[in-house]
Amino acid sequence: MKRILVLLLILISFCNANATHIMGGEITWECIKDPANPDVGKYIFKMKIYRDCDGIPFSTSSQNIDVWGHPSITQITLNFIESNDISPNGNDVNSPVACLDCASSNPAGAVEEYIFESDPISLSVPAGSLASPPVGGWHFTWDSCCRNGAISNLVIVDPVNPAEGFTLRASMFSYLDVNGNAVPADPCFDNSPKFNESPKTIICIGYPFSYTHNASDVELDSIVYNWAELLDQISSTSPNASTGLPYNPPNNPVFIPWLTGYSFNSPLPGNVSLDAQTGEIAYNSNLAGNFASCIRVDAFRCGQKIASIYREIQSVLIACPSLPNGQNNLPPSITPPFPGNSDPYYTIISAGDVVTFDIIAVDNDVYSSNIPQDVILEITGGQVSEDFIDNTLCDNPPCATFSNAVGQAPPISAPQMVGGTFLWETSCDQVAADAGCGNTSNIYRFAVKAYDDFCPANAITIATISIEVTASDSLPIPDIECAWESSNGDVTLNWDHGSVSSTSVAYLIYGAVNIGGPYTLLSEVNYPNNSEIIPASLLVGGVQYFYLISEAVCVDNSTRSDTISAISFSISHTDVSCWDDTDGTIQVSVEDYINVLSYEFYLDNILNSNSHPLDTLFNNVSAGSHIITVTDNASSCFIDVPVTISAPGYPLQALVASSEVI
Repeated sequence: MKRILVLLLILISFCNANATHIMGGEITWECIKDPANPDVGKYIFKMKIYRDCDGIPFSTSSQNIDVWGHPSITQITLNFIESNDISPNGNDVNSPVACLDCASSNPAGAVEEYIFESDPISLSVPAGSLASPPVGGWHFTWDSCCRNGAISNLVIVDPVNPAEGFTLRASMFSYLDVNGNAVPADPCFDNSPKFNESPKTIICIGYPFSYTHNASDVELDSIVYNWAELLDQISSTSPNASTGLPYNPPNNPVFIPWLTGYSFNSPLPGNVSLDAQTGEIAYNSNLAGNFASCIRVDAFRCGQKIASIYREIQSVLIACPSLPNGQNNLPPSITPPFPGNSDPYYTIISAGDVVTFDIIAVDNDVYSSNIPQDVILEITGGQVSEDFIDNTLCDNPPCATFSNAVGQAPPISAPQMVGGTFLWETSCDQVAADAGCGNTSNIYRFAVKAYDDFCPANAITIATISIEVTASDSLPIPDIECAWESSNGDVTLNWDHGSVSSTSVAYLIYGAVNIGGPYTLLSEVNYPNNSEIIPASLLVGGVQYFYLISEAVCVDNSTRSDTISAISFSISHTDVSCWDDTDGTIQVSVEDYINVLSYEFYLDNILNSNSHPLDTLFNNVSAGSHIITVTDNASSCFIDVPVTISAPGYPLQALVASSEVI
């Protein structure tokens, strides 16, 4: 009976099941920057619509977003991609009630996500028009009816047949380069921010709750969070994009008024707060209901706002049933990743450092018969690997990875306690220094989420982790491995990049006649190359000593490698005397008389174990292709040189070759 009553209470809070109840959504855009993509320089606009499943399913037909302020484009068509039930999953068997589900007989309050995308599109302008957004920006909107009539914080004139609608929006602004010139919007140069965390809209009341939409930016632009007003639908009698008249809220569309006690920046009960930097929203509500809210995320580059995106959601706060012990179901606890920190967690590292920590989540709540709850661990963030394992699958590799002790990627689940390890090996690519405004650090944010399997709504704990990557004091000393001189006088050098090198690293090769210098710059090589041939024409006067310096935009100081001299040697050989003999020889002649005792000589990977100088001579060599390897144990340098031993032809071949035709 208790299960039925609780479900009835939940169902009563929703009405008008014969209409589509839109709960919110968002508009973002992607800039295609891959030069190999035929659509490079174009945009892909994306829209997500969230709807209450206690109504008619949303249309899967293509949708149009209106464009405002652009001189020639008034609409962009978005195609339906997919829909997903984003309601909580849980333990229907042991929980006091079933979890909400769009596909089952318990849809009241369940949430479904509809995803739409445009084809690649250019935002080119006619000749003579401004090639970038004006001061007010270009705006992209989508509007429709209707909101849920049971919203608890808005003025809904007719809750039975609500007419209040939605307008989703996003804005693109101009960006001035270092010379004060507006960067054209075609080809594209910027992605909008994106939300990495799925909206959590179904929450039990009675415990402190925190959540983050966890936005990130591909170009490492600074992100700031703010609350925003909720917009009504653009009415059919109002100006719209097709007429070319301006989009100008709150005149068109109007702001939806708030009930007493609520406002755009206080839309939820329980003393709600928003951290403008991390985006963490926190409140502790004892009041159930449906509460609409909107978050604006602004992206700044060099202090200039270049994009604003908005996410509107409807939070469904439920008076959930108690546990068998009569207590409220509480969320798991998460161990702090950094000592002495509290949520939101923060640390500073230098580019090239490795960040690793363990996350442990524990939930001691139990069902009947002391059955433990399952605890699930997830992580989101723009710098997290797409598969959580491969550190190249993110916008700005190297990526952060996350897995448990046996290599399982999220979601990671276990009864009562679950753990995972965060690992991120940073590089100079993580420091924003390419926008021309002198940035030498960047902040990356991750949301680690632990939740139980309680129904009708999981209890959730989110730990917001901020990691600031700054310019490092110096790069690791370059590991120069080999330098050897060929028979024509060219010198070849190679080196080991090390684990923290990146596309911003350059290697400078210096050389001198004497070990004490002076040294001159011979060549500059960019990552990922790890070898360079210095032609003999640059080795004027007998340059024979070399060292490397690695430099990067995110490094304050450069450190030089050890100084080495080139290994100079020659190889001679004698062929076998008869077709089936093995009397060939190979002789290695080394000119480095100082270090020769540190060398080892191999024929086809077999060491010549004789004492020097006999270790440079190989006897009884058969005909065919061979590899001579010279290894310098002092520097770990090894050089492979191919040698071919020839032989006379077979006897029959010789007879045929010398026979005469009579």
